Amino acid sequence: MLDYAFRLDADILMVTPKPKFLDNYTAKPEQDGLTGGYVLPLLPDTLERARELAPTWDIRVLAGEWRTYAAKQKEPPKNPDAAFLGFCKSWFKKRGRNGW
Repeated sequence: MLDYAFRLDADILMVTPKPKFLDNYTAKPEQDGLTGGYVLPLLPDTLERARELAPTWDIRVLAGEWRTYAAKQKEPPKNPDAAFLGFCKSWFKKRGRNGW
């Protein structure tokens, strides 16, 4: 039972998996067969915040670009919402307003 940590709390045995175990056995996000992008759901609040970070850009297009970018990385992002917002911020910084 090397993958688990044990702790006795009063008369209750607490068993928790170690982080390394979780990293090895946590399922990776599914990949879209057509685009190769990870199927990474984003919260509605994240999409609203992305609109503020990249005004004039179509957020659905940016989400597709981000998913394709994420699929090329060795590992999927641990926090997809934060990673997407960072991508939008960088996209806007490099490209400015769409059509302006």
